[in-house]
Amino acid sequence: MRLQLLIITFICAYVVLFLKPINIQASTNQQPNIETKPSNYLFDVKNMSPGDWATRILTIQNRGESDFNYNTESYFKDGSKKLYNEFLLKVWDSEEVLYSGKLSDFDGFEPRHLPSKSQEDLKFEVTFPYELGNEFQGLAFDFELRFVIEKSGQNPNPEPNPNPNPNPNPVPEPSPDPNPNQDSDSTTVTDPIDDNAAPPTTSPETRSDQGNDQNNNIENPATEEDTAMPIPIRSIPIEELDAPIVKGQILPSTATNMYNYLLIGVILMTAGGGFLLYQKRRIRDNQRP
Repeated sequence: MRLQLLIITFICAYVVLFLKPINIQASTNQQPNIETKPSNYLFDVKNMSPGDWATRILTIQNRGESDFNYNTESYFKDGSKKLYNEFLLKVWDSEEVLYSGKLSDFDGFEPRHLPSKSQEDLKFEVTFPYELGNEFQGLAFDFELRFVIEKSGQNPNPEPNPNPNPNPNPVPEPSPDPNPNQDSDSTTVTDPIDDNAAPPTTSPETRSDQGNDQNNNIENPATEEDTAMPIPIRSIPIEELDAPIVKGQILPSTATNMYNYLLIGVILMTAGGGFLLYQKRRIRDNQRP
C-alpha cells in the first residue's frame, strides 16, 4: 500500500512539473516584477511582397522594486524557413540603431538597463528585401521576439560624467566673415550631419508605404503609433503599475527552464532514493526468521 502511494505521488509530481512550468511572479522582497506570458511578441508576417515592410513599437516595462538588465532574441515559430532567412530586421531606440541585418542572425544586443518602475520603447522593423524574386511570394512565416532578464543590478553601460570640465561651454570667439560683402539676408545656414543622431522616420512615414497600402490583409497593420519614434526611458504612470498589460507592452521574464530542470532532477533523485530505501528495508524484513 505504501509503495503504491509513493508511486502515485511521484507520478503526480512529475506530471504537474512538466505540464505547468514554474513562473517567477511579483513578490514583496524587492524582486523584479516579471511574468512569462507577456514576455514575447509574435509577428505574423503574411501576404507581403518584395519591398514591403512592417514596423512595431514595443514598450518594455519594469513594474518591480529592483532594477534589471534585459535582452531579446528572435525565434522562428512556423512557416517558411527559407523566407525567414532572407528577411531583414532593424531595431532602434530613441537615440541609435541597435541592430540592422538579417532577421535570422539576430541574437540580441548589449543588455539594456531598465530602472525600477520605468519603461522604454524599442522600434522593430522587418523588411521583405526588394531584390528577392517572385519565388518567395505566397510564402509566410511566424517569428517571436522573446524578452528576458539577464541579470539585475548595475547599469552595464553607465553614462560618463556629463560635465568633466568645470567650464564645458566656453563662449567661442567670433570667426571672421569669409565674405564680408555678402548680404546677410541671403546667407543659408545648414545643420551639420550628426552620425549619432536618432534614425530618421522616413522609412515608415514619408516613404511610399507599399506594403501597408497594397496588402491590407497583413496581420497587425501599422498604425500611427507604430510609425512614431520610440520614447526613451521614463517613469510608468501610477495607474499603470497594477493595471493589466495592453497590446505592445512587454514584461520581460527570467529564463526559468534551467531551475525547473534542476528542481525536477532533485525530486527524481529524492523519489528514487526513497524507493530504494523502502525496497532494502522490505527485503531485510523478509529475510528475518
